Amino acid sequence: MDMDVTRMPRYYPIMADLEGVPCLVVGGGTIAERKLSGLLECGAAVTVVAPEWTDGIEAWRQQGEVELRAKRYAPGDLADAALVFAATDSREVNRMVCEQAEAEGRWASNAAEPESGRFVVPASLRRGKLLLAVSTSGASPGLAAQIRDELAASYGDEYEAMLEFLEAFRQEMKHRLPDERARRAWARRLLTADLPAVVRSGGWETFCRARLAELRQDPAYRHEPPAGSDK
Repeated sequence: MDMDVTRMPRYYPIMADLEGVPCLVVGGGTIAERKLSGLLECGAAVTVVAPEWTDGIEAWRQQGEVELRAKRYAPGDLADAALVFAATDSREVNRMVCEQAEAEGRWASNAAEPESGRFVVPASLRRGKLLLAVSTSGASPGLAAQIRDELAASYGDEYEAMLEFLEAFRQEMKHRLPDERARRAWARRLLTADLPAVVRSGGWETFCRARLAELRQDPAYRHEPPAGSDK
């Protein structure tokens, strides 16, 4: 197959805590709005640089959720940004943003040409604490979105309730069940049940109470927390 295919990097998957992290979005269109939505959901401190912007971005500006600079991009706009998102309708501007970010040791993403940036943003699906991310390494964002949508049919809202309980159960085991093998056995036991079906059946609260009661009857369970524990 004789085609001119740009070589894509081999990406390393990572989940990043962006709470309070200064991020710069260059561009004010629908693509920039999508990037901005995800960043705000994660609590990032976002600055937008654009001569014009969507109604959605304007709403965030009025609510004080973003700093908006009504201007065209200039190199000085990169100052203080830990992550940079080039999302304009100009390939030349996007490339310039990424090149200047690279020169300054900043990580940048190019929405139009992923290979020119340091990272890509995957298609993602969030169900409470469950976060599924799908990437084709920039080869086909459309396919990544299609796979994400297919996953959405399999991983519904019930996973939010499931993970809330599983996290609480894990924390109780961590503080009250000192035997690591016993903790692993309990974790396996929980996950062998068809938890999504239990949630959908309406019997989730009964299930959770029953599993906690069984845990507290385990011979290895400590009914008093270990010394020095706040649990």
